[in-house]
Formats: sequence, structure tokens, C-alpha cells
Amino acid sequence: MIRDHIAAHLGIEPADFEYAPFAEEGRLGKVYQLFGNELNALIEQLNESLSLMKKDGDALFDHYRHTLEKLGKQKGPLGLIFPKSQNTFLEQFREILADVR
Repeated sequence: MIRDHIAAHLGIEPADFEYAPFAEEGRLGKVYQLFGNELNALIEQLNESLSLMKKDGDALFDHYRHTLEKLGKQKGPLGLIFPKSQNTFLEQFREILADVR
């Protein structure tokens, strides 16, 4: 049910759970019951990932660059790995974009 809604709308918001077909299954209250405090973060991550389907070219490049920057600021292994890979990835991505244009 959630998968079908997302496929049709390329996103989901908490208010969407108040309408059919979710209303028949317990509405937003049931969703909070199932996912608890993680629901808002889960919806945000899901919608961010889905937004990639709407992007191309420079917008897609910017999204990947920001993602790599965010990963590079993480503590632990991610913070060590991504600053170094970011430059290499961005250079290769620019070359690919240049070939496509």
C-alpha cells in the first residue's frame, strides 16, 4: 500500500496517512504505532531518495556533491573515507556529464 502511493506520487507525507487507502488501516496513528519516533526521519530519508528520480544534469551532480560532503563530515570511518573519495568521484562525474552534453 505504501509502495503504491509512493510510486504514484513520488513522495509521502504524514498527512497522506489520513486518506484512503491508509485511513482504512488505522490512519497516521497506526503508522506511528508501527514506526514510533523514527517515522519522521524515515519519511524524510525516503522522500530525499525519491527526489533523485526527478533530477538530472547539474541538479543531480549537486545532490551527489552535497551527499558526499555530508558523509565526509560524519564521525568515524565514513568521515575518513568520503573526503578523499569526494574529489575523485566529482572529477569522474564531471567527465561523464561533459561526455553526455
